[in-house]
Amino acid sequence: MAEVVVKGMGCAHCKQVVAKTVADLPGITDVSVDLDSGRAEWHGEEGPEAVKAVKEALLEIGFE
Repeated sequence: MAEVVVKGMGCAHCKQVVAKTVADLPGITDVSVDLDSGRAEWHGEEGPEAVKAVKEALLEIGFE
């Protein structure tokens, strides 16, 4: 399992958007987003390139 910290989530809608964005990336499955801790976790692609892709995708939709 890999994870990133997501800054800027403040509501259930934000959580849902983050989860969908991460789940739509190739090779990523079982996405879990925790609003309270500000973390997104996933299975599948977990290496540095996957983490980079997740961070870039989240930046594109307005989250750090």
